[in-house]
Amino acid sequence: MHLSDGETLNNFSVPLNFELKLNETKYAKEVTEFQRKYNAVVDSMNGDTTIQNKLSLFVKKTCQKVETIKECISVDKKKCVPEKKLSQFYSECHQYSISLQFKLNCIELFDSEFCDVHQTVCYNIFEQIRKFYIQEQANTFQTENHKLQKRTITDPSKARIRYVAGYCVAKVKNHYFKQKTTNAYKDDGFNSYESAKYSLSVIRQLTEDENDLKQNSKHQDSLTDISRRQHTNRGLTSVSDSCFEFFCSLTEMILNEFSGENFSKHGSAIHTHCLNKLLNSSGIF
Repeated sequence: MHLSDGETLNNFSVPLNFELKLNETKYAKEVTEFQRKYNAVVDSMNGDTTIQNKLSLFVKKTCQKVETIKECISVDKKKCVPEKKLSQFYSECHQYSISLQFKLNCIELFDSEFCDVHQTVCYNIFEQIRKFYIQEQANTFQTENHKLQKRTITDPSKARIRYVAGYCVAKVKNHYFKQKTTNAYKDDGFNSYESAKYSLSVIRQLTEDENDLKQNSKHQDSLTDISRRQHTNRGLTSVSDSCFEFFCSLTEMILNEFSGENFSKHGSAIHTHCLNKLLNSSGIF
């Protein structure tokens, strides 16, 4: 027997672990009139019992629709979602968000007061629900420790690491040089000037003359990349052996985190995971 939309909705329940965080959609700084109106609408919703009941119904309808879309693309809970099916999910969610049915649900929520501000509120609620279902799907993935080929630092890699180290030091040096010159003659810039001056003195300890490195470096093979990329003015920054060895240690620690388990667990956030691992490592600094 085919159930009507009303009967289907009555049989549907919003996931118990879903929590609508309406205040998180508010603008932290109200610059435009639209932003002020948006925040005012959200504030009025928080203290209105009538609209809270309507909001619960709107959330229920939206959750049901997103769950229906998710079920239609037949995703295996224990496996990663294929790119084709993920694109289909995003596409169908987008089509629903611009559909007449979604707009009617928004109008039912706000009645005759409905305007662009109210539609934006509805869309942000929809986005929270969509992201919730995506996260729920991600949480069901089984973390597997796939065997990946072990990555090592080769001699050509060392040359590239030394080049990147020089680039990083040069960028930081340029930042503090600008800070120093900008605050040199400002009445309120003394602290910034002194801080930049001290930082530059530290950075100078990380660099070394190119000719001295050719004579004294313990890692002669690592100098090839910089030497090859130098122009006639020899403008690239050359770092000391100790600074180079520090960057090699950083690279080695990051390569050790590139495991199948970490890729499955962190996905696109693998770089953030590596950064946190480095910052929390007392032995590297």
